[in-house]
Amino acid sequence: MTTLLGGALGLLLAVLALRALLHAAIRAGLAAPRVAHDRTPADMGLAATHVRIPTAHGLLLH
Repeated sequence: MTTLLGGALGLLLAVLALRALLHAAIRAGLAAPRVAHDRTPADMGLAATHVRIPTAHGLLLH
């Protein structure tokens, strides 16, 4: 009985591990590609300026 229970538990763990791997593979395959670009607003005919926005505790967003 113990061997049967251990085998079933091992099989369950293997199925869960394969399911997790399959799920991760599907999500990775459907993810949008991350492509770096080097275009600037000027390349597209837009005017842009650098802005620094003050935040709490003297920090800046830029």
